Amino acid sequence: MRSPRQSRSRRTLERIVEAAERLLADREFEALTVQEIVARAGVSVGAFYARFETKDALLPLLASRYYDDAVEATATRFAPSCWQGAGLARRVEGLFDALLQVAAERRGLLRAIAKNMRADPSSLRPEDRDKALRVLDTLKRHLLGAGDEITHPDPERAVHVALVFAQSTLQEQALLRDTNLARSLDMSLDEVKRELVHAVVAYLTTPIGPTVTEIES
Repeated sequence: MRSPRQSRSRRTLERIVEAAERLLADREFEALTVQEIVARAGVSVGAFYARFETKDALLPLLASRYYDDAVEATATRFAPSCWQGAGLARRVEGLFDALLQVAAERRGLLRAIAKNMRADPSSLRPEDRDKALRVLDTLKRHLLGAGDEITHPDPERAVHVALVFAQSTLQEQALLRDTNLARSLDMSLDEVKRELVHAVVAYLTTPIGPTVTEIES
């Protein structure tokens, strides 16, 4: 992306980005055209290409804005003061409600980010990777707020594993639902959420014994 220097140019860039975000509310990034984006933004095709070499060059900026929003929204939604007295099951359910809401509202963008990262893990810029880790840390603290309900011998590690497992599953079902793996699970998202809540709570509240290998050794 070519960085704008004048305020008018920055406003044009903002209009392009906002137009793309609105279109992605119910469209796939791959299906969008530059012509559709500039028509929604009310700018010329030339204005787009003065800032981006290709449509794909717009994606890192969209991703960066998404992670900015995610850091702020997560900190607000999962502020400790909002969850005082909430047990583990309620915290896990609240977590999945939030993830599914974001997936529903920004599916097109999240799908594009996920597919881009699968094709090229280095496509996520370091500063955005840091933002993603901040979101993860907030979610970990949210679940760890359940305190003694988590009986796993290493609560922090277990919460981290549970979050990775849950987000990976939701990514397949809510975002990449046209994959063979997603289609193999013939369930609604509400049914998937219910099963995931049960699985995560059971995992975090079940003491972990030695593995078969450890016993045999």
